[in-house]
Amino acid sequence: MARSYAGKGYRLTITGDKATQKRLGGLMVSYPEATKRLLKQEGDEILIEATSNAPEDSGALKRSGKVAEGEERDGYMVAVGFGDKDVTNREGDPTSDYARYQHEMPFPHAKYLEIPFMNRIGSLSERIAAKLGVIK
Repeated sequence: MARSYAGKGYRLTITGDKATQKRLGGLMVSYPEATKRLLKQEGDEILIEATSNAPEDSGALKRSGKVAEGEERDGYMVAVGFGDKDVTNREGDPTSDYARYQHEMPFPHAKYLEIPFMNRIGSLSERIAAKLGVIK
């Protein structure tokens, strides 16, 4: 099963092997509040790495990074992203379009968010289970 998220100018679909999805779902059932807290912590750690990888000219792009969390119709969501209409560069342009442009172009800092995310997602359920003390 895949989860899709969409916004202005982007669509992100997160997939994983069934075992990982099942394990994370089981942790949410058994330890809902602790698992939510740890998922938010994972998002914060992705943001830290992505911010250090993001290109810096005026610093506006790095300042626009954020982690959002909340309940959705079919579960709990943690989203990490860059670009905000309220965070502008020195020319006064919003970082929302610039963030996508920088991420997708073949610059040295391209994929500044995707790479940290992909590096962590494969072992996400194992890390959370270990922090909960379910596995060592």
